[in-house]
Amino acid sequence: MNQKGGILSNQEIGCVLAQTLGKNNVTVSLFPEGVEFQDSEEQVMFCNQYNKGNVSVMLDMESFLLSLESPRRIFIVGEGVHFTDDLLRKLIPHLEPGDIIVDLCDAKFTAVLPRVQQVKETGAHYLSTGLLQGGNSISKGFALLPGGSFQAYDAVREILMVLCAKMDGNFFCCPYIGPDGSGQYVKMVHDGLAACLLQIYVESIAMTRTVLGCDSDTLSELLSEWNDRECGSFLLDVLCQVARKYDRETGNPMIDVVMDRMETGNGLHWMLESSLSLSVPTPTVYAAKEMESLSRLKNERVASSKLLKPIPVRALDSLSQKTFLEEIQHTVYLATLCALAQSFALLKKASDYYAWELNLLSIAKAYQGSSYIRSEALFRVIEALNRKSDLNNLFMDPYFKSVAESYSVDLRNFVKRGVSVGLSTPCMHSCINYLDSYRSSVLPVGMATLAWDYVLGSGFARNDRNGAFHGKWQNPDRYLDIEVLE
Repeated sequence: MNQKGGILSNQEIGCVLAQTLGKNNVTVSLFPEGVEFQDSEEQVMFCNQYNKGNVSVMLDMESFLLSLESPRRIFIVGEGVHFTDDLLRKLIPHLEPGDIIVDLCDAKFTAVLPRVQQVKETGAHYLSTGLLQGGNSISKGFALLPGGSFQAYDAVREILMVLCAKMDGNFFCCPYIGPDGSGQYVKMVHDGLAACLLQIYVESIAMTRTVLGCDSDTLSELLSEWNDRECGSFLLDVLCQVARKYDRETGNPMIDVVMDRMETGNGLHWMLESSLSLSVPTPTVYAAKEMESLSRLKNERVASSKLLKPIPVRALDSLSQKTFLEEIQHTVYLATLCALAQSFALLKKASDYYAWELNLLSIAKAYQGSSYIRSEALFRVIEALNRKSDLNNLFMDPYFKSVAESYSVDLRNFVKRGVSVGLSTPCMHSCINYLDSYRSSVLPVGMATLAWDYVLGSGFARNDRNGAFHGKWQNPDRYLDIEVLE
């Protein structure tokens, strides 16, 4: 049949991708994994739904592989811990030199290299590609983050361009990210960043409800106003929609019905692991993960809540309310910039460490084109990277620096208010600590270094000369004798 591409999937999204390619005059074979175990009536129904136009449904692996033009372009998309590895075991015996596997499934970036080696032994290519859906309609497309052989990327680029979103009409959200594993790394940072931003927003919402005592309808109106300002974002709009919904059964607002327990997914955890490994400070990532862990201790929190009396909240007059709401918006925006700065600093360090040569500007555009973190703030990231593409930290950019100078007092007031009313806001705390630490020429860690040298003999650096040194601490004399370490 010489189909241009083939899709192996165990999810509805695979069918959607096939239909998208078909509508854009790309011939494609679709093999729904697991269909061979369905009864004949279910198979007929599936074929009747999807076997039309440029899409051909295949009901067995052999027919699927024979239908593709050579070299074959095979897309894997689905869910399940072992989905990709199970499919690779089936595919590898049939792969030929030049074949290309584009894996759109989520994976930890360190899991990519073993798969690359397996596929490479057949002479084929493996392109692990992060997939960002971003809540967009399929007509707008996805953001695709391919990492692996550039030769393989170039061979499937036209198909990727059909599937992806476009930003500003001329940027296709499927830029080549870099070598093996880099695409999944960039996807990981996106997922961790999305969880951080969502936690920043809900902390600001909790503060607003605590101080103003507003109902869900009023909250929705406030969020809608915020979303029209500089702190506007896709996630904030989602929260606005959530706030106006009521439970049909009880008639109560959904925000009062939902259990305060959450799961953030693997991306946040993996991002934290990598930031620790590369020694890149991402305190807001840690704070979001900390809140997830605390949220799971529901029974313990309920029990301990009875041990302390609630802290009274002082009512605000109308003028103070206006000031408070203005401060909240400034706080949300600056905290958003902090989370973005930490995430892009991690991408920069990973790029240098792994020699990936990541194009941070292209990544920011892909994020903005179709992802959960698209926002007004992300446009500012794009502008900053246009001004200087190799920023070690976004707060070295004049715009980010000016916002920090203008809004840091509001962020500090937010944190103080949270402490005063007993409201836990770890992400906001992390942001002000990050800013205070990043702008400090001297941090309170020097004495700890001396203490470890005293205990372990681990050495220390001096601020008046280069080199590594060790003090002879056991000498009773007041003046310390210091030796140079090799």
